[in-house]
Amino acid sequence: MWNKEEDNIFCDTAVLKCSFFDLTRRNVLSIVHKILDPLGVLSPATLVLKLLIQRSWNLKIGWDTILPDDYQREFPSWLRDVDCLLNVKIARSLNIDEIMD
Repeated sequence: MWNKEEDNIFCDTAVLKCSFFDLTRRNVLSIVHKILDPLGVLSPATLVLKLLIQRSWNLKIGWDTILPDDYQREFPSWLRDVDCLLNVKIARSLNIDEIMD
C-alpha cells in the first residue's frame, strides 16, 4: 500500500491474513500479487509462495483444486512469518539535497 503522507510503500499484512481460505493454486497466486514490491525488496518473503506454486505444477491439478495437506501446512507458517513485513517501508522518491554539475 502507498502512504501518501510519508510517500512510502508498505505491506499491509491484514489484507493477506483475511485472504485465508481454501488453498488453491489460484488463491496462492492472488495472495502473492497483493504484495506490492516494484523493486523486488520483499522477494525473500514472496519467493516461498512462488516456489509453492511452482511445485504444484507437478501435481497436474486445476487452478481451483484444493492443494494437498503438505502444501496446506506451509501456508500458515508463511503467514506467521510475513508479519515482519510490517516493519518494511520503501521510500518512493529519491531526495537529492545537492545536484552537482
